[in-house]
Formats: sequence, C-alpha cells, structure tokens
Amino acid sequence: MRALAVLPPELPVLVSEPVVFEVEFRFFVLGREVAALSPYIRGGEIARSAAGDWEAEPAEVEAATATIRALLGDAEVDLPPAVVVDVGRMEGRGWGVVEANPAWASGLCGCDPASVLPVLRRATVARPSGHLHGAVAVDRVDQQPQRHTIAGVHGAARRGRDRGTPGRRPAVGPGDAGLPS
Repeated sequence: MRALAVLPPELPVLVSEPVVFEVEFRFFVLGREVAALSPYIRGGEIARSAAGDWEAEPAEVEAATATIRALLGDAEVDLPPAVVVDVGRMEGRGWGVVEANPAWASGLCGCDPASVLPVLRRATVARPSGHLHGAVAVDRVDQQPQRHTIAGVHGAARRGRDRGTPGRRPAVGPGDAGLPS
C-alpha cells in the first residue's frame, strides 16, 4: 500500500474486465492509413497454417479493417505517425483494439515487407555515427534477437564468417523464413 501513497489521487487509471480474443489482426499504420495487414493470432496461437500461410476469412479481414478504419478516422484518438495496431474479435463482444506498439518492435506476421518498410522508416530516428555498437540483430523473422558487438552483421552471417564458411545473407528478405519470394 505504500506505493499507492506516492501516486497522486487524480492519476487516471484504466480498468477493464478480462476478455478472450478469438482472432487478432496486425495493422502497420502510416499517417493514419493502413500500410499493411495480416492475421496474427487465432485461438490463442499464431495464425499461421502448417503450410506457412497466414489465413483469414474475407469477412474477418473486412471486419478487422472496418475496426481499424474507425479508430484511424477518429480525430480524438492520438496516434504516432507510424505505429502498429492489433485489433481482434472478442468472444461474445465483437471487435476492438487489442494494443498499439512501436512499428520497429512488431513482427511482420504475413504483412508484405515492402509495404512495412515506409512505416519502419518513419518510426525510426537516425542516431549519430557509432551509436550502433552492441546492436541487436535478428537472423530470421522466426528467431529471437541476438546481441552482437559488431553492428550491421547479423548472427548467422557473423557466425559463418568466424568459422571461415559462407554464412546466410546479413539481411532479412525474400527467401527467408516467413517472407514471400
């Protein structure tokens, strides 16, 4: 209770009941316009089929898109210029916003990488030279980030170079896991 004593009594608090999201969609948004979308989660699991496809019924895509457009069209809702918004259908409730996150911290799911790039460009800030020491790199979209002391060299490429054998390309692109060729 001591922690509550230091919080100002006028501090707004958002209270919500627990809900179950049946299906979720990820939207990359640039300037309040949808740049890319993909199914994200279905039944609590990643919405990717055994064949690797990100499948959704056309009616679900339409409902999810209507939900995000309603949010983006509401001038009372403050949004950064580039953001990822997940929307979903709540069991017994209908559609709503799940969460919003920085574009640079959100997975692509089945979104077209070329459509996501402008969102990422707008969401990132140029840093002074030398700032990338100890950068985080991701070898593949389905792996966790790995810390490397040499910025700009992704893990698999660096490991391959260290062994004197050719490594994977040091960039995520067509042909990598989860991305179209």
